[in-house]
Parts: sequence; structure tokens; C-alpha cells
Amino acid sequence: MTPPPSASDVRAGDLRIILGLKLKALRTAARLSLKDVSARAGVSISYLSEIEQGKKYPKPEKLVDLARALDADYNELVSLHVADDLGPIRAVVQSPVLREFPLALFGVEPERVVALLRDEPGKAGALVHAIQETSQVYDVGLGDLLRAALRSYQQLHRNHFPDLERAAEAFRDHTGMPDTPDAMVPRLRRHLAEHYGYTFDETTLARHPVLSEFRSVYAAGLPPKLYLNSRLSPAQRAFLLAREVAFNRLQMVERATTSTWLEVTSFEQLLNTLRGSYFAGALLVSEARMKASVEGLFAMERWRDEALLGSIRAFGVTPEMYFYRLTQILPTHFGLGDLYFTRVTQRGHDLHLTRLFNLTDLPLMQSFSPGQHACRRWEAATLLRESPPHGSDYAGRAQRSRFFAYEGATYFTLAAGRALALDRSRRSAVSVGIRMDDRFSAVARFAADEAIPVVDVHLTCERCTLAPEACAARVAPPTRANADAKLAAQKQALAELAGR
Repeated sequence: MTPPPSASDVRAGDLRIILGLKLKALRTAARLSLKDVSARAGVSISYLSEIEQGKKYPKPEKLVDLARALDADYNELVSLHVADDLGPIRAVVQSPVLREFPLALFGVEPERVVALLRDEPGKAGALVHAIQETSQVYDVGLGDLLRAALRSYQQLHRNHFPDLERAAEAFRDHTGMPDTPDAMVPRLRRHLAEHYGYTFDETTLARHPVLSEFRSVYAAGLPPKLYLNSRLSPAQRAFLLAREVAFNRLQMVERATTSTWLEVTSFEQLLNTLRGSYFAGALLVSEARMKASVEGLFAMERWRDEALLGSIRAFGVTPEMYFYRLTQILPTHFGLGDLYFTRVTQRGHDLHLTRLFNLTDLPLMQSFSPGQHACRRWEAATLLRESPPHGSDYAGRAQRSRFFAYEGATYFTLAAGRALALDRSRRSAVSVGIRMDDRFSAVARFAADEAIPVVDVHLTCERCTLAPEACAARVAPPTRANADAKLAAQKQALAELAGR
């Protein structure tokens, strides 16, 4: 027998599923049909079927009747003990992935997963073991899986959520909120204090030896307290305050308490933080104003970097807020859904790809692969290398990024950079790449502007086949590309041998 889990590891859903598995196993072993057991126990066939599927958990008196109908011991039936052949199924039922992964968002109920596996418990156990081993080898945790689920959720919705746009607009109208972040800050602070009892501390974080890089920390309690880093820009401070408004106004209890994730414990926590951040972005950069701003850029016959920077400054937000807002506006309002967003951070000569949101078919997540170096010819990396921003100034530029290894897919890439507010020794640049297809040519008048440079790019240095003389930005040898070329040559040689 498999030892039982501790009580703290068990949820109501686990109990239902484990009971259902036991009932079906006992019924099958006794060669009884659903009709037979329903007649003996005095329950309907449909109700018995729902119990076996883990959808229902009967009352104690019905459990007594079911145990009697199956000639089983009542205590054994309701205990968490399972036979060895069902042990792997319990491992699936109680796995963190099944507990927290938002299967329902993708039309899959946990009970259906178990139903697919329970007929072959041995194979199910092998599958669970393989997943666990793979996760350990590649250092993939629950948080990684939940973040991947969140990205898929955003892709399904084209990263545009009308209910949150409306909520931000309603709050703006109700409060008469001004348009600029520096004017928003005192209004948002006052709203949080008067309506939700917030208190504020803007001195502790910047002086704290461990937490000085955090933008904010939320401490629940009576009253709730929000710690804000004193080195934040007005736009960053307004964003964090607006996000707190969203958590309260939209009644999102499970949320992140820090500006930088320490640990992801549930999908609901991730989703609520996304929703709160979306509300904040929509409040700082309204949908109507952002749409008008993009229309102005697309109306230019010749591209001008200064026009992009002027648009960012007009909103008073950071380049990252503006660029990420583009990913929410372009798909819905301009039909430009084939795009990606990146953030690159630089300290000294080291560049790190610290954020990526991908709505393309390109396998851009490979740039996060351990030990690989993201292509330095990407616009954000080029900006930091050739035109690094200093102080509070922004730098910006555009290029046509041609992914030559992927059928020459070309993206119009905008990039803008700045020095980081919390650490002036580091600089950050963000970029948005928009697929240059027929739709792009139809909405962007500057699409044919030959002055926009064309740059061949790849995913990582390790995968890139460009010769050394063709890429002065290479920082690592093409180890993956060489391995792929060797494998292709071996397959070709084997095919030739077989054909003799």
C-alpha cells in the first residue's frame, strides 16, 4: 500500500478523485456494471458515474451503501490510502502542476486529465516520473509553467482586455484623474488613503541593505501599508499606485506583494498581478490617446526617431510602459498581432535579455536558454551598445530586423532606452518588433522608407551561422549551429551509404 499523504496536502478535489478511482477499481474488479452497483446502493446511475469521475462526493450514509454494495470496508474506502497500482494516479492528482495549472482556462478540467490516465496507471506513473525528471534536469519549476500558461492566456486574448480598459476609463472619469503621471501621484495616494485606508512609507526601501532594488512592497494589515522606493520616477510611482487601486477596486485578493517576483505560488496570483498592471497601464496611457499616438506615427511618410521619443515624452511615462502598451493596442486596433516585446539590461559590457513577450511564430524563448547569448544585433542591444542613454535622457532608433534563418521574416523594430531609476550604473532598452507584411504596409505609410536600415539578426550567437567577418557584435562561438551542421552532414552521409 502507498503511504497516505499528510492532511495538509489534501484538498476536496483530491478526495473526490481518489474516491472515484477506488470505486471504479472495486467495481471493475468485481465485474459489476454501473447499473448493478446503482441498484445495490440505491443511487442513480448518473450520480454513481459522477462519483467515479471525481465530480461528486456523497454523504456518509451513501458511502456506507456504496461500501456494502461493493463488499468493501467503509474505512478503507474513505481513507486516503490507495493500492499500489493507483499510486501513480494519486501522484498526478496531488501534483503541484495539476493543483495550480489553470487547465480550465484552456477548456480542460483536472478530472478529465485523470480520466485519461486512470485506465493505464503504470504508464501514468512513468509519465509523471518523466515530467518530474525533465523539470529537475532543465530547472523548470511550477512558476515557469504558470508563467508560460499566462503568456498563452494573453495570446488567446491578443493581449487586449476590454473589461480592464473600461474599468480604467470609468475610474478616470469618476475621479477626474489628470493625464500626466506627476499630477496623478498625489491624487492616487489620496484615493488609496481615503477609500482603502492605505499608509505610505517612502524612505525604508531605498535605505534597506537587501530591499533597495525593490520598487514597492505591500504589507497587508490594518491599516495596509505600501512601501515605495524614493528613487522612483513619477511615472513608476503612479503606475504602482494605480495598480494598488486596481487590486482594491476590482477586488483581487491574491496578488503579488513585491514589485519584483520572489516566488510564484498560484496562477491566480499571476493573473491578478497581470490584471492590476494592465489597469495601471491603461490609466496612465489611455486607449484613445494611445491609438491616436500610433496613428500619428503611422501617418509619417518617412520614419523619424524623434517622433517616437516625442510621443513617449508626451505621455510622461517610461519607454517600457509605452512600448508594452503598444503590444496591447496594435493587435486590436491596427490588426498587427504578429509582434514581440523585449527588454535588455546593460551593466558595463554585459547585456542580459530580462523580459520577452512573444506573439510571433518565431522561437524567441530560445534566447532565454541557459548558457546562450541573445543576438547583439537586436535593436535594443544595438541601441545600448552604440547610443547608450545617460541620466534621465531617452535614446531611440528603428531598424528592419530580418531573421534570415526563418525564411527572412522581417520585423519593423522600435527601440528606446534609459538609465534605470534604482541603479544609474545600469541602462535598459526596450523594443517592439512588428511583422512587416501586407497589413503593415497598408497601415504604416513609412513602410517603404529605404532609409530605415535592414539588419540580419538571429536568436542567439550560439545558433547563428553568420561568418565572423559579417558580425562584429558576436560574443560567443556558433556552437549550436556547428552541432546542427555536423548532425545534418552525418544524416546525409548515412543516407548515401544506405543508397549504395
